[in-house]
Amino acid sequence: MSKLKQLGEIARGFSKLMLSKLELTSDEQKEMADNRLKICREGFDNKPCPFFQHFEICGKCGCYLPAKTQDKFSECPEKHW
Repeated sequence: MSKLKQLGEIARGFSKLMLSKLELTSDEQKEMADNRLKICREGFDNKPCPFFQHFEICGKCGCYLPAKTQDKFSECPEKHW
C-alpha cells in the first residue's frame, strides 16, 4: 500500500473513530467496525490474527485498528475483511 493511501485511511479512520466515540455514527457503521475489529482480536477459531499486537496495532501495516476498522475503504492487509 502506498504511504499516501495509508495516510488517507488513517485520517478517515480517526475522524470516524471520534464520531463513533461521540455516538454520531450510524448503526451500520458501528456494526461494520465492530465486526472488523472482532476479526482482528479473535481471528478465526478464537485465535487472534497473528499480526494483532498490543495496544491494538496491526503488525502488518502498522495501523491503529480501532481507527482503521472505521473506514469503509480500508482493507485488511491479509484480506480478512
